[in-house]
Amino acid sequence: MKKNFLIVFLVFLFGTIITFLTLLPSYNIDGYCNLKIGFIDYSTIFLASGRFVSTIFYCLFGLLHFSFEIVSIFSILLSNLFLSLSVFVIYHFINKDKNYKLFFKALILVGSLLIFYNPFILEFLLFEESFSMCFGILLVSLAACYINKNSKKNLLISLFLLFVATGCYQGVLCLFIPLAIVLYYSCNFDFKDVFKFLLKCIVVYAVAYILSYLFVLLVNFLLNTQSEKVGSIDFKTNFLFLYKNVKNLLITFSDYIDYKIFYIVFFVILISILLLTIKNFKYYYKTYIYIILLLIGNIVVCVGPYILMDSNNVYICARMCIGLTAIIGMLLLLVVKMEINSNVFYYIMIFISICFLLIVGINYYSISYDGYSRFVKDKQYAIGVQNRISQYEKENNIKIKNIYFHRDINPTYKYDLNDTAYTVTILSNNWGFECGINGINKKQYIIKNMSEEDYLKYFDGLNFDELNVKQFVFKKDSLYLLLY
Repeated sequence: MKKNFLIVFLVFLFGTIITFLTLLPSYNIDGYCNLKIGFIDYSTIFLASGRFVSTIFYCLFGLLHFSFEIVSIFSILLSNLFLSLSVFVIYHFINKDKNYKLFFKALILVGSLLIFYNPFILEFLLFEESFSMCFGILLVSLAACYINKNSKKNLLISLFLLFVATGCYQGVLCLFIPLAIVLYYSCNFDFKDVFKFLLKCIVVYAVAYILSYLFVLLVNFLLNTQSEKVGSIDFKTNFLFLYKNVKNLLITFSDYIDYKIFYIVFFVILISILLLTIKNFKYYYKTYIYIILLLIGNIVVCVGPYILMDSNNVYICARMCIGLTAIIGMLLLLVVKMEINSNVFYYIMIFISICFLLIVGINYYSISYDGYSRFVKDKQYAIGVQNRISQYEKENNIKIKNIYFHRDINPTYKYDLNDTAYTVTILSNNWGFECGINGINKKQYIIKNMSEEDYLKYFDGLNFDELNVKQFVFKKDSLYLLLY
C-alpha cells in the first residue's frame, strides 16, 4: 500500500512541477467567456455538448461562488491527481500478474507516464475544465483494464466508464482501444483471439459514442438549443478536411513538441525492436503486424469520430488527438511485454524514454510560459482599451454602450510564432474579443462587427502592430475600434 501511494505521489509531484506555470491564473479565449457569463451560465454550453460531468461541477462552482482564480488552481491540481492515478492504474495492471525486475518496472512506469503526460495532453491544461477532461482519461484507463478482464460484468463496467468519460470530454475515448490492445498483448497471442478482442473493444467504444450522441440530441431537444458538433454531415467534405489537418498535425504536432525529436525517438524504438528480434523472425513476425495495426488504429480512432461532426463546424486539434503523441509510451509498454532477451536493450530504452520525458516536461514549462505571457498582453490590451474609454467618458460625460470593431490590414492572431492553443490571443476571433473585453474589464458593452462603410470612413488602409490612439474613434455612446 505504501509503495502504491509513493508511486502516485511521485508522479503527482513530477506532474505538478512541469505544469507549475499553469497554476498561475490566466485565461484562454474560452476562459474569457467563462469569466464574462459565470460558471452556471457557461455550464449550459457543456450540457449542450453532452459533457454532463463538467456541467455538474460548473453548477457547483457557481452555487458556491468560487472565484475563477480558485477554480483554475483547483483544476490543475486535480488534473495532475487524475493523470497520476491513470499512470498508476496502467502500471499496476501490467505488474500485478508478473514479478518484473526493477528495470522493467522502471520502464513500465516511464512508459505509462509518457502515455498520460504526452505532448498533446498539455492542451487540456489550458482550460479551466481540465480536471474534468483528465478525470475522463482516468475513466478510460480503468475501462481499458476492465475490458481485459474476461467477463460480461466487466464488459458492462467498461461501457459505463466510457459513457461517463464522454460526459467529461468525448475526445479522451481515442485512448481506449489502443490502450486496451497494448494491455491485451502477450508474446504468444493468437490473431483469432486478438480480432475477437478488438471487435469487443470497437463495439463498446461505438456504443459509448452512440449513447453520448443520443444524450446530446435529447438535451438539445429539451433545452431547445443546438450543439455545434451535431448537424448536417457531408462525408466527403469532412474526410478531406480531416485528412488535410491530421496530416498537418502529424507533421508539425502543433508546436507542442519538435517533430524531429518525436520521430527520432519513435523510429529509434521501432528500429531497435526490429534489430533485436529479426533473428527470431518466425516468433516475432506477428508482433510486427500487431504494432502496425496499433499505429494505424491509433490514428483511425483519433480521427474517425469527427467525420460525423457537423460539416459547418468540423475541426481537429491536439486535445482531440491525444492518442497520437501517446504512442511512444504505448510502444514502451509493448517493449516490456515482448520480453526481448537483452538487458542492455532495456537499459537503453529506459535512458531514451527518460530523456524524452524530460524534453516533454521542458516543453510543458516553456509552452505554459508562452500562455501566461500571452494572457498578460491580452490583459494589458483590454485594460488599455478600457482606460481610453474611461478617459472619453470622463471628458464628455457620456457612457459608452457600443463597441464596433474591425481588423486592420495585417491582423495579429498570435503574439509569437508558436502555433499552440496557448498563443491564441484576445484579438484572434470575434467572440474571444467580445468576451475578453467585457470579462477582463467586468463590463457589459454591446460589441459588434463594424460595417465596411464605417471601416472605410474611419480606418481605411491603416495598419498597426500595437495599441495606438488612432485606433479609437468615438461617436456619442459608441466606440469604433480598429484591432491591430
